[in-house]
Amino acid sequence: MADTYVRYVNSPGVTTLSVALFMENEVLRRGLDDMLRCSPAVGVVRNCENFTAVETCVRSGGCDVLIVSGSERARVGAIAASGERRRPKILLFVDEWDLRAPEALADLPVDGFLAQRDLSAESLSETLRRLAVGDIPMPVALAKSLLAHVSGQFTPSPSVRSAVSLTSRERQTLELLAEGLSNKQIGTRLGISQHGAKRLVTSVLLKLGSPNRTAAVMTALKTGIIDFSRPG
Repeated sequence: MADTYVRYVNSPGVTTLSVALFMENEVLRRGLDDMLRCSPAVGVVRNCENFTAVETCVRSGGCDVLIVSGSERARVGAIAASGERRRPKILLFVDEWDLRAPEALADLPVDGFLAQRDLSAESLSETLRRLAVGDIPMPVALAKSLLAHVSGQFTPSPSVRSAVSLTSRERQTLELLAEGLSNKQIGTRLGISQHGAKRLVTSVLLKLGSPNRTAAVMTALKTGIIDFSRPG
């Protein structure tokens, strides 16, 4: 572990996040490090130079959020399993190559995604905010890439489709998940509270047996549970 930044906050009631970075691209890592240090939501930034440092950080409960580059996605499962005490939220940082092969991301045990093409101080802060409230951020670019890549590639499975029963609200929620909307945005579109939207999203993920939103969209496309290609 190297280069740990700590911001001391004296304001009562203000909670900040501890964020760790694990990515081989030093330029991107330094850029993210600078953005995180400027974010008022972040109190600690740790740079993990290798996998051993990541395991140590996770096992010690030393971070609330771990940002991992897409090139390290093969290790995400091991990282998630190492958090015996308190697993951090895992945010996968995806680049253009990842967006071209979204099916490789569907079953990863991550809590959200951040696209390099959308990276800015504002988008990073918003993604961290959504993670903190239990949302699962998925960039619109990733949702569109997933739909473009998968749509028409699979023959719907009647047996699976009939085994999954979604309410009309849950179907609407699934469609909005495919658009990459947050819980707050889904709530606005459906005319319900953010908490109500979160319950619907959780219900959809449970019924589809999906670990995250990307996997839910993938499952829906593979099984023909819902047709995202239809107009309107």
